[in-house]
Amino acid sequence: MNGKNTRLTHSILGFILSYINRHKIATICLLLACVVLAGSQLTKLTFDNTPDRFFMAGDPHLQNYENFKDQYQSDEFSLILLTAPKVWNKAFIDDLQQAITALENIEHVIKVSSITNARNIEGRGDEILIDDLFSADNSDEEIAKLQKKAIAHPHYSNLYVTKNGKYVAIVIETAIIRNQVDYKISLVNSMRQVISSAPLVAYAPRIVGAPVLDSDVRTIVQTESVTLSILCFALIVLGFWKVFRSMYAMIMAVTIISSSLIITFGAMASLGYAYTVLTPIVPTFIMSVGIGSLMFLLTSFCYQRNQGLSGEKALSITFTQVGATCCITVLTTSSALFAFSASDIVPVFEVGLTMGMGLVITFLITLFWFPIFLSPASHHRLKLGGVALTHRVSVLMRIGEWVIVRYRIIMLSFLSICAVATIGLSQLKTDYQYLGIFKSSTQIHKDYTYVDNRLPTSASIELIFQGSEDNSIKSPSVLNAMDALAQFISSQSELPVKIYSLADVVKELNQAFHNNNEDYYAIPNDPALIAQELFLFESSDQSEFSQLTDWNYQQTRMIIRVPNVSDSQYQALFEVINLGIHMHFTSTGLADNALASDPSRVTIIQTGLVQLWVTIGNYLIESQVSSVLLAFAAVTLAMMVIFKSMITGFVFGLLNLSVIIIVLGLMGSLDIYLDPYTVLIAGIALGILDDDTIHFVKSVQDSVNIGSSIEDAIRQTYAQAGQAIFYTTAILVVSFGVNLFSSIASLTKFGLLVSLTLLLGLIVEFLITPGIILLLGHRIIKPHNTESSEQYTPPQLAPKA
Repeated sequence: MNGKNTRLTHSILGFILSYINRHKIATICLLLACVVLAGSQLTKLTFDNTPDRFFMAGDPHLQNYENFKDQYQSDEFSLILLTAPKVWNKAFIDDLQQAITALENIEHVIKVSSITNARNIEGRGDEILIDDLFSADNSDEEIAKLQKKAIAHPHYSNLYVTKNGKYVAIVIETAIIRNQVDYKISLVNSMRQVISSAPLVAYAPRIVGAPVLDSDVRTIVQTESVTLSILCFALIVLGFWKVFRSMYAMIMAVTIISSSLIITFGAMASLGYAYTVLTPIVPTFIMSVGIGSLMFLLTSFCYQRNQGLSGEKALSITFTQVGATCCITVLTTSSALFAFSASDIVPVFEVGLTMGMGLVITFLITLFWFPIFLSPASHHRLKLGGVALTHRVSVLMRIGEWVIVRYRIIMLSFLSICAVATIGLSQLKTDYQYLGIFKSSTQIHKDYTYVDNRLPTSASIELIFQGSEDNSIKSPSVLNAMDALAQFISSQSELPVKIYSLADVVKELNQAFHNNNEDYYAIPNDPALIAQELFLFESSDQSEFSQLTDWNYQQTRMIIRVPNVSDSQYQALFEVINLGIHMHFTSTGLADNALASDPSRVTIIQTGLVQLWVTIGNYLIESQVSSVLLAFAAVTLAMMVIFKSMITGFVFGLLNLSVIIIVLGLMGSLDIYLDPYTVLIAGIALGILDDDTIHFVKSVQDSVNIGSSIEDAIRQTYAQAGQAIFYTTAILVVSFGVNLFSSIASLTKFGLLVSLTLLLGLIVEFLITPGIILLLGHRIIKPHNTESSEQYTPPQLAPKA
């Protein structure tokens, strides 16, 4: 950025500096008013980590799920697994029933089911009885017989009791309140209180389920967000003391960080953005990346003052020249983050916009606080200079000398690494498991592993069969096709599944209608008999009836219970489901893409929580590609404008992209999957890495403009901009590295990978960027006439002893 644009930017910043110097009190009052106003909005901030929160309004998958909830209320449930006695007795059944009664009294509980109150269809003489399997009058002998029946029963087995009879489950169906999670905390606490008290505590209970996951995620994210943010805050502040040896610098950092966080989250609340599982990375980002401008400004100020300039002169040069470069880097980084607006995943979209907005806010706050803290009466409190500063400059310049001599070998080595990284990049995959948010050492992860190893039914997939008119679902052809589909899925799925639908009820009813003869456990071909059987069912158990179909028999559901596994395993199951639908519905003319006039035709819709999570995984791939491309385009275009050269902008844009390619290639080689956290790495890193590139190249360009050779300009850049680049990267690596202490596995992985990316970026900045400048020379670094007399002064190193 040179000529008229440079002078204009410097003039604007000079005007701001002059205004602040004349109106310090008014500026301070304005800043405090912004903080107070934003702080008043923080009470509006809500937490929402429900899967439907990930979707944009109008998304067809979300709409299908909303329609499902309108008809069937909820597919959310919790599962309590109990260790049953070898032989069931009356005491055990009474304990189960007592616990069921206690669970039914909990707010937001819709229905509690277990083997004790499971629906039993049985023919007795001329009667068909539909009642609970167990009754209060059962003797121990009768209970022992019913135990064998329950274990062998096609409906109860692997739903309420394991096949070996060692474990019994209580299933608690609960309501869903849209975009709310806090109610689940009290719900889960109440359920945990029941299982931790008599009589259930004697049966080694474990509880899992969507409400439990949501509640624990909410609790852990809230707790760790505060803890990790405080730790990050403390490390950054200590970092400023380490760099500048000044308590005053620490106070500046504290003031700017605190103000920035309050205003950013206040703005986030005002926009209606919810706090999600991704939001914990926002405060870390704002603190570590946003404070980079202050690091560059303070480093330059100390350097200029150490060269003999007065405090006022050093402030003026720093504020206008370095401030202009910081402004450019903030805008380019923000544009890379705003690229996440192309994502179809709402939390990714909102986090990207929040971080971009927060970065701009932090820069503006820094711009206003900086001259206030470094006024003529105060700047002496900043003490960095003398031997300490000269030693740091000496070390960096030695690195520069080494690069100048060996840059060709360094460049060839780097190109070889990039070539190898592309192999790993081709192996990069997307996968996600909501449970995988937690580390395996957490109790919730242990509980899920325990339960799914014994009764793998902790999650569910929903298939909705929508007929073209009333009574479509009663058709023998449709019910037989549903039954065949269920058997096909059970036989072909690599995952254990437990399937239940209206077809299973009809088969039970038909068996009961024929004196409990197992040969009649099938769908009858007589529509009149089916109608008679279903009429009996809807008259006897309306609660279960309404959970399976509507009163007009135009729609029904098939519940597929599955263990909690990764999306890739679910995707394989969905392939089996789609194949089964094609075989038993589409190819036979029973199903079509659109509703037909034929009453026997149905449309089949896949939905439920599992389907939503799998769809989110598919969107992640699209988000990764679109965010990287948009971020690369934004950063490259910005550098083209800044350096007034398409070649320069494109070359250094590719250089930053190469760092991302190496890290993604490493992820692919190590089978580290993309998830909602790691999908953000490329866009965030591109936005951060370009800052250092702009500072480095801009410093070289400025030195060349005043007559330095390219080699000397590189040496001078290591001495000044190199310091701030090193310090800011160190702060960034430490800040994101704080996430390694999180019990959230995805956040730990995110912190590690971002830290690795930034560390690699620093190495590339110090070794490859000057190599490119030396290799291409004046084709990318062209001398320009400058009318500014306030240029950076080359450092004067202390003579060697």
